[in-house]
Amino acid sequence: WVSPLISKCRKQGTLDVNDLYEPLPDCEASTLTDKLEENWFVETKRNPDRPSLIRATLRTVRWKPLVNSLIFIPSELLKISQPLLLTFLMRFFEPCSTMPAWHAWLLAMGTIFVAFCSSVILNY
Repeated sequence: WVSPLISKCRKQGTLDVNDLYEPLPDCEASTLTDKLEENWFVETKRNPDRPSLIRATLRTVRWKPLVNSLIFIPSELLKISQPLLLTFLMRFFEPCSTMPAWHAWLLAMGTIFVAFCSSVILNY
């Protein structure tokens, strides 16, 4: 969806607000606030003493952010592990290194595997 915008900007020189796509009806602020307000009233009827904004919000967005975070967190952990693997791999190239070559190969393959898995998680 970005490519047509980029080519349009290249032809015109600038983009206008009217050039952007309309958001989906479920993503408009008015729709989301109406749903949140409705769920808030349901929550206040259910629990008049202690209504929870978190429960009302979770009913509104239907756990989508939680599911997205379950995909995002492993990807970030993989990204964190990649520099650690590279650090250990660089120790192989130190002048007085006693690390066996097969260990360095495993670290190199692990670095490539982590990059591949991170890419698959984010793009799938």
